Amino acid sequence: MAVVLTGLDLINEPCAAYAALYPQWVNFKAGGQIVEIEDKNGRRTKWSSANSGGFDDVMRDLQKRCNAKSGRRRRYAVAASSRT
Repeated sequence: MAVVLTGLDLINEPCAAYAALYPQWVNFKAGGQIVEIEDKNGRRTKWSSANSGGFDDVMRDLQKRCNAKSGRRRRYAVAASSRT
């Protein structure tokens, strides 16, 4: 049985798409069922165990774009301490 998610806006709403896909991704990684999504443009994508790397790439990209959009810092600079 496949899980079908429709109406996701992967481009303009990466945080909402990531939140909707994350539970399915966890089940998928644990050996769950096939996941199929249809975005707002009507494009359908289906992932199965044969192409699991593609799903990982999409989730990584959504997380990266969500972090960039929400302003979360991914890298932290080392603060220089004053030596006296």
